[in-house]
Amino acid sequence: MTAPIFAKAGLPMTVAYAVHPDVTKAGPCVFRNGYLGQVEGWAAAESAVKLQKARKIAVLTVDNDFGRVTGAAFIFTKGEVTKPVQIQIIRDGKVRSFAIIDNPEVITPPVQ
Repeated sequence: MTAPIFAKAGLPMTVAYAVHPDVTKAGPCVFRNGYLGQVEGWAAAESAVKLQKARKIAVLTVDNDFGRVTGAAFIFTKGEVTKPVQIQIIRDGKVRSFAIIDNPEVITPPVQ
């Protein structure tokens, strides 16, 4: 990662694609141009659970920082919901969490 090199030199660095929270922890001159993956995951969960009233959700992710961080944020948000919600994580075509859900009401695609 180049962020520590820029931080050590005291040079500003703006990262165009940085969804992982550790990127900007390299130093006070390292910035991101976009949202954290957690924010995107929370927004997807908010939309699925509160706006669409879904209780059976399949979350499709890719096996990279974006997929791992947004998927984890979606699962974390599940704990803040008052009614039970079933969530299934599918990463790169393989089921990664919980039980298989039949007929999910919402399927969230991996959008980067």
